[in-house]
Amino acid sequence: SGLVPALTLSADGRGFSSAGGNYSFTVNSNTNWRWSGKPSWVTANESTSQSGNQSFSYSVPSNTSTSSRSATLTFTTTSGGNAATRTYRITQSGLIPTLSLTSSSHDFSAASGSYGFTVNSNTTWRWSGRPSWVSTGESTSQTGNQSFSYSVSPNSSPSSRSATLTFTTTGPGSTVTRTHRITQDPAPTLSLTSSSRDFSAASGSYGFTVNSNTT
Repeated sequence: SGLVPALTLSADGRGFSSAGGNYSFTVNSNTNWRWSGKPSWVTANESTSQSGNQSFSYSVPSNTSTSSRSATLTFTTTSGGNAATRTYRITQSGLIPTLSLTSSSHDFSAASGSYGFTVNSNTTWRWSGRPSWVSTGESTSQTGNQSFSYSVSPNSSPSSRSATLTFTTTGPGSTVTRTHRITQDPAPTLSLTSSSRDFSAASGSYGFTVNSNTT
């Protein structure tokens, strides 16, 4: 009877951080073998068809996405009796999601006004929390670094008002949330407790109160 094909790997897989790296292992066999399954993000200069015991090296580049990724290399004997197959698993984690705003708040007078800031992120994100008195043409779902602008209508109320816009990552990995606070002053008010006073021909005194929410 012929030689029974043997095939073993000195490792069954390797995990990488998002930074990537290089690694090698040994393929042990008593016959010819081939390998397949390399994705575009893995670099290996190894011949796809080899024989006997061989060192196998490859490299993984940095992962610029927040999504993890994986690949399975398959090694199979190509001569002799029944084919022997072994697999080698490569996994790589994605970037940690990031989200930051160049401004966390802005104050407006009672008059209308506009403001803008930048949203910095390495993944997809969404925003919410807009009240009716704030207007913007920004899409609620965006990705990466984007400028963000909005306007406020005049405040005709004697009370101040405020709103909080919430920004949240929506891609793979942990969720990151940031907020931007909008405040607007009340409309100026001024009132007198008396609108007039009549005096006789003699001298006299009088007083009233001026009520206002501004100078």
